[in-house]
Amino acid sequence: MWKWISAFIGLTVIFMLVQLPASWVVQQLPNLPVPVQFSHTQGSVWSGNSLVQSGLLSSQPAQLDWQWQANELFSGKATWKVTGNLDGAQIDLQASATASGWTVLGHVINPTNKPLPNWAQLLPTGTQANQRLIQYQASW
Repeated sequence: MWKWISAFIGLTVIFMLVQLPASWVVQQLPNLPVPVQFSHTQGSVWSGNSLVQSGLLSSQPAQLDWQWQANELFSGKATWKVTGNLDGAQIDLQASATASGWTVLGHVINPTNKPLPNWAQLLPTGTQANQRLIQYQASW
């Protein structure tokens, strides 16, 4: 009897984690270094999208899409690939969480070789023309 109850509880927890809605996770995020608002968040924590607005960067919201990278678990971290567009610039990020903290690494580039938006000019220069780097790390 206890074996069946334990199995039921275990399967329920696994089901809840698999179906964990991204909108709930967004509400639980700690304060970020830049004021950020999420809206129209869809999908799960594993795969989804959201409109992200930060008045410090742009008056327009960015459409961000994310996809969990299961193969990164072998290296001891939970990693998501995040892509998006803002003011004509393409954003490509890798966000990772480990036991010690989290990191966000990536770049911003304008695929049409037009100048990057003003907010991207504040980022460090990358190796390619019109490329800016995003590098952020924080401890828990």
